[in-house]
Amino acid sequence: MVILDFVCWCAVVALASAFALSLARKWGVIEWLQVHAPTEFLGKLFSCKFCLSWWVSVGISVILWLAVGQAALLLAPICSTLIARELW
Repeated sequence: MVILDFVCWCAVVALASAFALSLARKWGVIEWLQVHAPTEFLGKLFSCKFCLSWWVSVGISVILWLAVGQAALLLAPICSTLIARELW
């Protein structure tokens, strides 16, 4: 995998994460999770834009890794989290 491919995959992960989180916020899923969190730790986790962006990026990267087979996709959340956090 060349660096340009990796940058493109990071952009895909960041855009997909931002879209999913924007949709979750619009539908009220994030607020519902904050209110109904079983522990205070999870409530704080669902209130953190960086944390949500990180975990959604990790989930999307794992799905892409399983679909495409490129292990370098597991490093994409490191680069895409900051982009996704700012986009939603």
